[in-house]
Amino acid sequence: MVIVGACDSADGVPAEYEWLKTNLPDAKRKSQSLITGKRTYDLFVVVLPNGEERKVYFDISSFFGKF
Repeated sequence: MVIVGACDSADGVPAEYEWLKTNLPDAKRKSQSLITGKRTYDLFVVVLPNGEERKVYFDISSFFGKF
């Protein structure tokens, strides 16, 4: 899980994509979904160059719904 410490969506959303670009540079995004509950998460499913799928959870509780 990756905690995104942003104040609003304008900063938080780009931070998620930058994390993916930096940490999984050759991965292709397959899907994205929102998980809500006590905390809020963005779940990205990405496909690595070797074909392996990986799930990356971003905790977006700090900025979800803030513009």
